[in-house]
Amino acid sequence: MPRPTSVAVRGYRAFARPQQLQLRPLTLLYGRNNAGKSALVRLLPIIEASLDLQLTTPLNLDAPAAGDSSFARLTWAHDQLYQMEIKLSWDHAPITSVRYSIKGRDD
Repeated sequence: MPRPTSVAVRGYRAFARPQQLQLRPLTLLYGRNNAGKSALVRLLPIIEASLDLQLTTPLNLDAPAAGDSSFARLTWAHDQLYQMEIKLSWDHAPITSVRYSIKGRDD
């Protein structure tokens, strides 16, 4: 199975506006504290854990990478009315992109 070549997020953790990260065999993330580096690193394992066909939620928040989180805590500004988008892209694959749009309310 081909590996994703990029991941884009909007409304996820530190990323209110759309941000795209190119993925290569060696991808380095560096930057200021609280810039969202760890959030991006945790996102791919959360997505992988969410591919379980028996899952009843859009993302597996019981995955170790989710850190016992909620949808509101995964969104920018921890909004109770949450909305986030995640897009994965592949080069030279039958499916070139998949976009997840998650909207809801955390009570």
